[in-house]
Amino acid sequence: MTKKILIATHNENKVKEFRQILPEYNFISLNELKDFNDYEEVGSSFEENSFLKADHFFSKHKLITIADDSGLEVLALNNEPGVNSKRYSGGNDSDNNKLLLKNLEGIEKRNAKFRCVLTLILEDGDTTQFEGELEGLISLEPKGDSGFGYDPIFYIPTMQKTLAELGSKYKDKHSHRSIALNYLKEYLDENISNK
Repeated sequence: MTKKILIATHNENKVKEFRQILPEYNFISLNELKDFNDYEEVGSSFEENSFLKADHFFSKHKLITIADDSGLEVLALNNEPGVNSKRYSGGNDSDNNKLLLKNLEGIEKRNAKFRCVLTLILEDGDTTQFEGELEGLISLEPKGDSGFGYDPIFYIPTMQKTLAELGSKYKDKHSHRSIALNYLKEYLDENISNK
């Protein structure tokens, strides 16, 4: 029986990504543990938020735990929304996209990057972090209906499409989270028996 690994999130889109990229591992979500309590992110960086979240749920459930903090950094906005990506507008994904586009009105240089920091805490408390980045531009308007968050306005110049137009197969290989997950996979394959 493979060891259970807790993904410390209520976001089923994230859980789905983990399972698609690392199908050989036995991931469970907070929802499956009937843990519906939110963890308030109070850190000032992706690294800090990721660690604090992982540590909180590791202490609570005593399982190997993975937590991520990820978001969008826009150069022209001093790397905002950053750690506040999810809460940027105080509303939903669509509201966040609208506010970001409004704040970028009249700005030509629209360079941005998605960042993801994963924290893994093993049964003995040993902690490791993995990071992934994806660079792109913020488009002038939302396009595409695949994906979530800022995907409809995150434009990949080499593909001439937004992440929401490119879909999950592209994201599974190239997203900031998939890059971090591949580093995590290498580590798990070396350090956790999956038999």
